[in-house]
Amino acid sequence: MFDHTRFDFGPINETIKFASHTFVFTNTGNAPLVINKVETSCGCTTPEWSTDTVRPGMKGHVTARYETINRLGTFNKSITVYSNSLENAMVFLDISGDVYREDTDIKSNTEVTYNYGKVTFSKPALSFSPLYDNALDTQSLFVTNETPNTINIYPIDAGVLPPYLKILKWPSSLEPQERGKIQIAIDGKKINYYGFGTFEIPMNTSSPAMPFGSVIVTFARKQYFPKFSANQLAKQPKLSLDKKEHNFGMIAESGDLITTEFKFTNSGKQLLKIYNMDPSCGCVTVKAPKKELQPGETMVVKVIFDTVTKKGYANYAIGIICNDPTNPEFEIPIKAQFPAKDRSCLTCPK
Repeated sequence: MFDHTRFDFGPINETIKFASHTFVFTNTGNAPLVINKVETSCGCTTPEWSTDTVRPGMKGHVTARYETINRLGTFNKSITVYSNSLENAMVFLDISGDVYREDTDIKSNTEVTYNYGKVTFSKPALSFSPLYDNALDTQSLFVTNETPNTINIYPIDAGVLPPYLKILKWPSSLEPQERGKIQIAIDGKKINYYGFGTFEIPMNTSSPAMPFGSVIVTFARKQYFPKFSANQLAKQPKLSLDKKEHNFGMIAESGDLITTEFKFTNSGKQLLKIYNMDPSCGCVTVKAPKKELQPGETMVVKVIFDTVTKKGYANYAIGIICNDPTNPEFEIPIKAQFPAKDRSCLTCPK
């Protein structure tokens, strides 16, 4: 039994090169105790232990030595002790501390400057595209510590993560030039909308090179459709429009609200669900009486175009996402032509 399993060195001057601490244990059993092996969580920590058999009632030790050179900042390292003990065959020991470097050169009394280096990612974002609504997908990237010091990466508060996202791998610390793997899983079944989405996972470290950072996650959620036979496909919902686009043509003067209408018809055999009707610009508004159409049902969708400040050629679109397997995602173009100069502006040059 160890008399303690945790030790905090507190502030450590980098110049000592190594910080050592000895954990003492007693064989409280009735049989000889043998330590089979000792493993550390990082190559910066070197263990040393009693290699002889420890008789009942006698003491043994495990010493942890932490290298401090170029490892500025706080650290938390673990040591795992394996023995032939029936009750505690595996024991965890922890060491922690804060390595610092003097800010000034005492002899010259001048400030010392540091090259903090940088922390880099193997790609700018984790992209799940496509992310199907019936699947769980995983993506990975690597983060590399290109600074001269060990950096600690602080744990993430699970409360900030959306319910559809799970972190599978996340490094807790990186040695200089060490590369760590970040792996994220997204459950497409748990997202309640279709189309593009993004999320930013905070990544805070002990490094001045990147005290605050983030991992960007993007996805494009799409519907999964099985492969239908011709007979099965004929029984699915189908969205039909009375026109594929609308061009308002030349508008003599900007500033008014202009409107048009589309007829949406379910020409299929099952319930049609329209998930998204999203304009590409806030100047276009879509008003639909419902989001579901029974087979054979038609509705009128009104489109309102605010032309304030518009000049020249205008080309926008309304993105449609529905459960029609033959055309689940498409755009309805909305076009217009305006004078190059706004005639309603009294202060604009003629």
